[in-house]
Amino acid sequence: MCFLLGRILITGVASSLGADLARRLDADSKPGQLIGLDLEQPPYRLRRMRFVKADLRHPNASEVVRRLAPEVVVHLALRISSATESRRPSHELNVIGTMNLLAGARSARRLVLKSSTAVYASGLRMPSLLREEDSNRFAPPGPGGRDLLEVESLLHDQYLANPGLTVTVLRLGQRLGSRRSRPSPLSEYLALPRPPTVAGFDPRIQLLAEEDAVEALQRAAVADHAGTYNATA
Repeated sequence: MCFLLGRILITGVASSLGADLARRLDADSKPGQLIGLDLEQPPYRLRRMRFVKADLRHPNASEVVRRLAPEVVVHLALRISSATESRRPSHELNVIGTMNLLAGARSARRLVLKSSTAVYASGLRMPSLLREEDSNRFAPPGPGGRDLLEVESLLHDQYLANPGLTVTVLRLGQRLGSRRSRPSPLSEYLALPRPPTVAGFDPRIQLLAEEDAVEALQRAAVADHAGTYNATA
């Protein structure tokens, strides 16, 4: 199957998710131009992808994006800080970086955002089956989840200013896969010979295969699927 696309910009292309998405789009589609943006070179060298080294947190990032004039933007340059990390670098990348990206992406007709199920609250007192309308009844999510909610709000504002824009938000579950270049805390925990558990408590968790996350992003990139979706098992 081949898709005829316009100019596609992938931010965070050096990540395992970004690199796999770029490789799949390069193989399964015929974009006018495939552009990868990041601070580091992606692990794959793709014949049809142009790499642009840029820091979305920098004030001139919006001008860099404006000159690229993307028709489709897949925004993967987001991160959730761990409990041991300083929140400021992640907040600057997530919120300030997204603001700079959107300021330069005025020509885009489709925006795809990689969000996370971290936008939902968690806690021992929450029901086993959490409905969407229940999310406001409980404690707010952690700092990383609040950042992503702010980023989602920024995309919503962009849509209100440009009604012809298609915005797709994919809230990905915890990802696991053999091709992850950077092990996550969850994968390291599950790799333990005897992972410690808390007696009498079954945490609510949904795992997502890395390949399924890439496919969800690809489908959102090549066709209009407006809305917010939970991408989980």
